[in-house]
Amino acid sequence: MPSPDVFDDGTVRLLHGDARDVAATLPSASVQAIVTSPPYFGLRQYEQPGQYGAEASLGDYIDHLTGLFDELWRVLADDGTLWLNLGDSYASQPGAARGADSELAGRKHGAAQIRTGGTRRKKAGVDGSRKNLLGVPWRVAFALQDAGWILRSDIIWRKSNALPESVTDRPTRAHEYVFLFAKSDRYYFDADAIAEPSRKRPGEVVNRRTVWDIPTVPSVGSHEAVFPPDLPRLAIRAGTRPGDTVLDPFSGSSTTGAVAALEGRQYVGIDLNRDYLEQSVRERFSQPVLPWAAA
Repeated sequence: MPSPDVFDDGTVRLLHGDARDVAATLPSASVQAIVTSPPYFGLRQYEQPGQYGAEASLGDYIDHLTGLFDELWRVLADDGTLWLNLGDSYASQPGAARGADSELAGRKHGAAQIRTGGTRRKKAGVDGSRKNLLGVPWRVAFALQDAGWILRSDIIWRKSNALPESVTDRPTRAHEYVFLFAKSDRYYFDADAIAEPSRKRPGEVVNRRTVWDIPTVPSVGSHEAVFPPDLPRLAIRAGTRPGDTVLDPFSGSSTTGAVAALEGRQYVGIDLNRDYLEQSVRERFSQPVLPWAAA
């Protein structure tokens, strides 16, 4: 089997291949935090055989992710944490591709859908009304709980610059979920590192609340599914110490890796798409200065 290494400068290591296959080659308890956003179910097609999110059914998608995190359990330190960002979607989307009705535009995935008549398409392997919100984030969270993960927090990522939607029979979506999981009851968490200003007592700070107001950011190069840097930054500061290793098994444009390096952490990124990894090297890690500064 050829080496999965695409880049390794002693701080950042980028690995090419299926996330579970590559994770199986990593040492046990070698990372302190996993910070990731898997491709969402049925929302973007990256034309990569075996890609997550293009499964035949929602159940298969959940099983695929659960199998990966079974392997990542071994790789994560006993006092480590998993920070999992997932967005939801509906059973159908209008038209032949995602339009203004999709708040998930620009996030991970695309058209893995089947036509159900007219201009609407229904995702393969989905039952019930095509207007159903699928509840994917919570379905995955419950599956991980059943697999032994401890769900410690559901964080709302409120998109302060969310785009309007054309729908008139429901509110406009302007949030996604970030789930905090642990392997054991006692785990590393630095609440002070992400404390926020008190609204009642000027000059003081309080424990950060579970609604994070973070604007979205433009895409980077050919990769449209880009984390806003402040999202992984909060997870990294809370879940790791300087010098610890952060893993993202869906590295994509490697925003998590760039933030980890800026915060003085080690980083391991995995992606099925070699082009994205090579793009990350050019645009994230071959430059003397990162494209955005720490908050």
